[in-house]
Amino acid sequence: MNAILEPNLIDLKDNNLNKRQRVTKIVQLVWRKWHRNYLSELQQSNKWVFEKDNVNIGDLVLLVDDNLPTYKWSLGRIIDIYYGVDNKIRVLSIKIQSGIVKRTVSKCVCLPMPE
Repeated sequence: MNAILEPNLIDLKDNNLNKRQRVTKIVQLVWRKWHRNYLSELQQSNKWVFEKDNVNIGDLVLLVDDNLPTYKWSLGRIIDIYYGVDNKIRVLSIKIQSGIVKRTVSKCVCLPMPE
């Protein structure tokens, strides 16, 4: 994306900000809450919750990168699945815009798709 980086305004008091900065602060707060809550729900640890359907070939995923802001995470489609010795999915082959990458399941967030 070609977004202009804004300074972090979350910790500043509202009375020290002009109107545009207050709007930017609200956007930053919403983005932070979305990142912390919604993405965390999508990326559940299967070890601690009940068994459920895993990812499938053709599913859309976001590739988690701890060194990038979430709006720069790559979007891709699963093209192959690799199982571990315990017969659980451990690694995914994902087609992204620049090619094909392999990632562990823990570094992928499966996007919900309507059926």
